[in-house]
Amino acid sequence: MNKARTMSDSKKIFIIWAFVVILFVGFLVVLRINRGVIVSYMDETSAENYLVEGKKYFDNEQYEKALETYKKVEEIMNKTTYYNPWVFQSIGVSYLKLGDNEKALKYLKRFIDENKESIWAFINLALCYTKFKRFDEAEKTYLEGVKIDENNIAIREALTNFYLDQGKYDKAIEQFDKLISLEPLSERFYLGLGLTYEKINDLEKVKNVYSKLVVLDAKNSDYRVKYANVLFKLGLYNDAIREFSEAIRLGSSDPAINKLVGLSYYRLEQYNQAKDIFLRYLEKNPDDEEIKKLLDEVNEKLNQKTL
Repeated sequence: MNKARTMSDSKKIFIIWAFVVILFVGFLVVLRINRGVIVSYMDETSAENYLVEGKKYFDNEQYEKALETYKKVEEIMNKTTYYNPWVFQSIGVSYLKLGDNEKALKYLKRFIDENKESIWAFINLALCYTKFKRFDEAEKTYLEGVKIDENNIAIREALTNFYLDQGKYDKAIEQFDKLISLEPLSERFYLGLGLTYEKINDLEKVKNVYSKLVVLDAKNSDYRVKYANVLFKLGLYNDAIREFSEAIRLGSSDPAINKLVGLSYYRLEQYNQAKDIFLRYLEKNPDDEEIKKLLDEVNEKLNQKTL
């Protein structure tokens, strides 16, 4: 009987120890899982904090500090399950701002491989290609970005500026036309279109564009001066005088106005008016030999009329 009791006690002890071991193992498993959750949460929180900090540096144009902070996020991503592909764009653009185009290209391409729908990914990658003077690839990248959203102003404006920098004025004009169709009240697009037509010396088109610009902002004296200048170049002197006069009324102090108004009167053979304007102009510009000679000519013509 004692022997049976001894065996029963041993069995109880074995069961108790087995239960303790199971509890201990279970505790370790739970601890490991919870530790993983806690560590993962801490990593994610740290990464998000670094992203906020990096953005502050970036917005203040402190690109070296921004890059240093963004790289900490990348380190967390390499060691944990935390993942945010947008950090690759932040790193790439930071390198781009710092002039390290090789590393910028590496990160921007990595980002765009995972974010085919990001307009800014295409804009930044195209800009990077431009820095390398890989202009064909830059144009291709911009056009791929346009396909994502043909009504997106940012990508079309970036493409337009690219064409302007490349001297591809016909293509730039096409993009300005599309931008104006998307934002018909945007003055900067009309202004850019007018300046582009000036580069190819299409004065009639310049006139048409600036006439619309004047309608958009009738109180802008600079627009009036631009419009009057092209009217003058086209030989529409009465119209030019009217617009120059309106620019003066609106407060323009452009020193060239009196000269051009005087020249307009001169070419209209309205010599009395030309004389008055030339004299007014020479008070502030006494060394302008061209106007001095014209003033002498005007005086001679007026003297001939009185004889």
